[in-house]
Amino acid sequence: MPLHTPPPSLLRSLNHLDSCADDNEPASFPIVAWLESLPPSLPLPSPPLSPKRKRTLSTMAGGQSNAKRRRTGDQNEAEDDQEESLDTTPRAGRSRSNKSTKSTTTSTDTAESISVGSGRSVKQLGDTFFAAEPIVAKDYDPDDIPASLSAMFKQIKRFSRGIGVLPARLMASSPLLQDDDDGYLAFDTDNSRDRFGPVPSQYTINRIVHRTKATRDHCEAEWNCHLHTAILTAAFENTTFDNAIDFHNCSAARIEKRLLPAYGSQKSCQVDFAVVLQTDAQELDVMRALAAGNIDFSINQTLYTPFKRAPVAISLETKVTGEKWRPAELQVGIWVAAQFKRLQELLEAGEKDGDAVEPLPALPLLVIQGRNWHFLMAERRRGQGEQTTIWGPIQFGDSCSKLGVYQIIATLQYLGKWATTEYREWFDRKVLRVPAATAAGSATGTGIDTEPRTSGGLEANGVATDTRPGAQANAEQEADSDTIGHRDEDELHPA
Repeated sequence: MPLHTPPPSLLRSLNHLDSCADDNEPASFPIVAWLESLPPSLPLPSPPLSPKRKRTLSTMAGGQSNAKRRRTGDQNEAEDDQEESLDTTPRAGRSRSNKSTKSTTTSTDTAESISVGSGRSVKQLGDTFFAAEPIVAKDYDPDDIPASLSAMFKQIKRFSRGIGVLPARLMASSPLLQDDDDGYLAFDTDNSRDRFGPVPSQYTINRIVHRTKATRDHCEAEWNCHLHTAILTAAFENTTFDNAIDFHNCSAARIEKRLLPAYGSQKSCQVDFAVVLQTDAQELDVMRALAAGNIDFSINQTLYTPFKRAPVAISLETKVTGEKWRPAELQVGIWVAAQFKRLQELLEAGEKDGDAVEPLPALPLLVIQGRNWHFLMAERRRGQGEQTTIWGPIQFGDSCSKLGVYQIIATLQYLGKWATTEYREWFDRKVLRVPAATAAGSATGTGIDTEPRTSGGLEANGVATDTRPGAQANAEQEADSDTIGHRDEDELHPA
């Protein structure tokens, strides 16, 4: 530290003495000797404690400071952020101005686990093996898979190979797959493909392929809004499925806490889309009776309003290209396990002592990783514990090629037809307990196996029809003429 500055009078005296001294002789005056004897630095007095230091001391004495409270809050907030980031599906959450700006792609690509209340994390289905409600993954093996799942896996396996995804009648009218060496396999031999729904136009297929390539490096939310919604629209928004099924975004549909396993979380177990059954007046009346005035009644595992009275048939989870598979598999596993628990509750509510135990149906799941679509099947056997088993996966389509899009559309429409027939019949008869004659339908009625609601469904000969005036002609034109023609782009942006 510097010395204190001498007073001016002393400096003048020193200057005078210095000027009188011989330049070749060292200074020998007492005052100079005194100055030379001083230490090079002197310690400064200690400053008073700052307010921040006082707060720290008071905290050590037992009081909790505001700073500590802020740190605790930041820690909890960080834990919430971590839990939300593990769910790679974008959610509409609270905004925080003090968070660093990061792209959605970064947050979704790095997610690998689902946090639990105890602080541990579950990264894959295998981590749940010893849990009270385990979720077990099993690879698809035609020799090992249950007989009840065999037919659906067999059909989707055919679609995954590009077999029968287009009706034979379109082979002569237009070479839809000129650039594909195996394109001829895509056409069936008996036009049975028409049973599942109309084939979208070439323009629609080309636009989907174009959008897939254009969104290659985009975030998951962009894929969902710009591409996956367009694919679901092309598959389901037509006369075959009108008033029979619909699809919804699930980003706000959280599982009820009581239906979650111990390792689950409301924030980290949602999916992106669900295909649901549209209910008619009779089904709604039964649901009102089941609710018995309870405004929190829901037919599904979530209290999200659009799902309270629309039974979920098919669940879809999306990821960006290259994202890890295991978190997605765990995510849909927890979602469907909660769905099984809710279905079991509804079944038990209507069962009496001595009744045979009604088995739960297997439920299809779809996991989409960017351009690639995968099929899985989930099952739970009543009376054999609380285990949920997920079979698969089978990759059945790639939206970056025309053949791949035809595979995706055919698979979606096949599953949609299953939902409007087999699943609806089971749900009406076993869960809602609609009289069998009404639920099963007849050749002249509006039941499940014929023409559910005012359109869609399967007639006795298995061909999709619509009974509204002029609807059949429109459907044929949509499936045939439009397949080789061009439509406006707004078909990918329905109002």
